[in-house]
Amino acid sequence: MKMMPIYLLLLSALMLSACAHMDNGFMRSAEPLEKGEARGSFGVSSSYSYAPGLNFEPDSLIDLNSRSRDSKLGFQLPAGMDIGLGRNFQVGGQLSLSPGDNLAGKTPVWSITSTSRGYLQYSHPLRDSYWLGFSPGLLFHNEIWEIGPKIPMPGEYHYTLKHQSIGGEFPLTITKTNHSIDQKRSNSLTFRYSILKISSEISASKSIFHENYYYDQTDQNISRYAIIYTHQLENDRTRTFFDVGIEFSDKKGLIVPVIGLKTLFNPPWKKKDKPAFEAEPLP
Repeated sequence: MKMMPIYLLLLSALMLSACAHMDNGFMRSAEPLEKGEARGSFGVSSSYSYAPGLNFEPDSLIDLNSRSRDSKLGFQLPAGMDIGLGRNFQVGGQLSLSPGDNLAGKTPVWSITSTSRGYLQYSHPLRDSYWLGFSPGLLFHNEIWEIGPKIPMPGEYHYTLKHQSIGGEFPLTITKTNHSIDQKRSNSLTFRYSILKISSEISASKSIFHENYYYDQTDQNISRYAIIYTHQLENDRTRTFFDVGIEFSDKKGLIVPVIGLKTLFNPPWKKKDKPAFEAEPLP
């Protein structure tokens, strides 16, 4: 319950940002879950649109000279599940959904922006308190993004971009644990490489004349690189992961921060166990 004010603050930032982009958080460690152990999670993560780094054809449709090439930072609310497989393997997935625009412009019926991830992690113990984890995964993203003026003049075209991407993520994480009887604490550093293949389409619409034109775009690739520090804290009052880092791309202008905070919870089907950090009775 003590985490609720933080989530309310970050949720307010989400609403004010009015953005529906792809989240770029990590919020995991290289320490694996025990076999059969499952944990759910819900959090807030920074997000951005890679659309400013794309090349569009024909350029004359959207007046590239006056369009910003900087990334538009926003927030997402990802939810996920992680499951221990044993033998230092772990599997997990994450999904975030946000309302977006309709391809023909803003309408009462919103489209849904979605980002989903799935990964398989293998962790290797380096020595006491140190783990090295490799967690390759798949990423899917779907979004509609405005690339023209939000309020076009009567008779002018309104431009939106529909883009879908599929890609791979290859994070390498080193974690130092510092556990005690009453809490779990770890510090992790992650180096992540990602590659996205993007399919997109531009919509040009005139609401006053009910004209709509669609222009298919050539498939494009974007490479992304991130360095992320993650802090884990679990005790009898809170179970959280916190991210801070930076991500950049091979496309001009795509340099954004990585910020994330998530809390862990037991899945509904898990029986209530004794406290995780209860001390053993003295002989």
